[in-house]
Amino acid sequence: MRKVGYIIILAALYCIALTIFSGRQWYSDTLSYIAAWDNSISHLTIDKWRPPVYPLFIGALKFCFGQYFLTAGVVVQHIVFLVSIWYFHKLTALVTSSEKIAFWVTAFYALYPCVATWNCFVVTEPFTIYATIFLLYFAYQVKCRQRVGDVLLFTFWLLFIIFLRPASMYMLPVFIVAWGMLFVSSSRQKRQSLWAAAGVLAVSACLLLYMYAFKQQYGIFSPSGIGVINKYYIARLDGDIDPSKTDHQALRTFVEESIATHGVKYSGGTDHDLYMETEEAIRIAGLTEVSQLVSRSQSIGTNIRRFFSRIHYAAGNRLFCTLLHKWRNLTDLFGLQLNTVYLLLIIYPLVVIPWMISRRRLAWFSSVLYMLGWSHLFVILFACQNVWDRLILPAIPFYLLMFGQLMNSLKACVNREVKYL
Repeated sequence: MRKVGYIIILAALYCIALTIFSGRQWYSDTLSYIAAWDNSISHLTIDKWRPPVYPLFIGALKFCFGQYFLTAGVVVQHIVFLVSIWYFHKLTALVTSSEKIAFWVTAFYALYPCVATWNCFVVTEPFTIYATIFLLYFAYQVKCRQRVGDVLLFTFWLLFIIFLRPASMYMLPVFIVAWGMLFVSSSRQKRQSLWAAAGVLAVSACLLLYMYAFKQQYGIFSPSGIGVINKYYIARLDGDIDPSKTDHQALRTFVEESIATHGVKYSGGTDHDLYMETEEAIRIAGLTEVSQLVSRSQSIGTNIRRFFSRIHYAAGNRLFCTLLHKWRNLTDLFGLQLNTVYLLLIIYPLVVIPWMISRRRLAWFSSVLYMLGWSHLFVILFACQNVWDRLILPAIPFYLLMFGQLMNSLKACVNREVKYL
């Protein structure tokens, strides 16, 4: 564990250099988090666009640091990043059973110009990545130890992630299945499986209550209005919007004019901002009408065809991307693409499943990683806008841990036994 100290020291110097030379970077999403705190959450009401966790962070920064709250946010994110390195290294060492592999995978996570650069932006990506690491660490500890504290910390980080970034709600069914698998497969771990599953159900109940409150205020059963923006944006981009499917005259007229001006399929290349068109449609008709228009315009076959085409187009997007232009040329030159994730998800079960069959034993944590990795990829390809290089970021811990395990398997072919946990 001493070696990880060197990584953390180098990462701290890296963060200091980022703070000095890049400072606080501006991103448009930051405005919406500030507005969510100022206009809604500070008044104890639900915001239309943003769930409460990150706006609460903004509010705490404003209270503590006044006009310098955004700069303070960058510093806090750097500090949490350094803490996450220790947890990530410990988790990697546990699941790969190799200190050397854990060292190099952790060094990549900490020092490659991707994760740390996002600390310069006051957006949810940094906290989502770090909270995912904490969640995985305590999920592993729940499996290994019968401690109530581990269950509570697992539940806390799951709740934190869901209300930080609602797209992560796929974790709820994954962990229900995961704890059910552990309950069935292990006679010694039934108690912690039940307690952890109860934690997942408690988080699910909190989410359902929040979605019900959202429906009472805004008319749709959802954790935020961003989902409606994504639905309209994707459908409009792919030419799936049929304005005749709505009875709202103003919305029908607006969509017809947009299609007449910018085409059935929006391909860009003009001053027209499709995101602004989406927001304007919602302003005219409300979340419910826009959501219903998209749903009525699409069929199951349309959604399936669109999903496979998005798999194809997403493959060439960057993996481990950064928004800092100083680093982007380097990462583009030596970086990877999303098709690397496709390849990883294909190879991984080809290695793990034979191991489980030969030993008649469930590789529980490996199975959890695999389910989480597939679920995240499915959600961003099916339900989100086409900024897949940014949307894949919260899943980085899943893929790095799986890669570390595969490297350990390769090493085991030469000199020692491999195990999956």
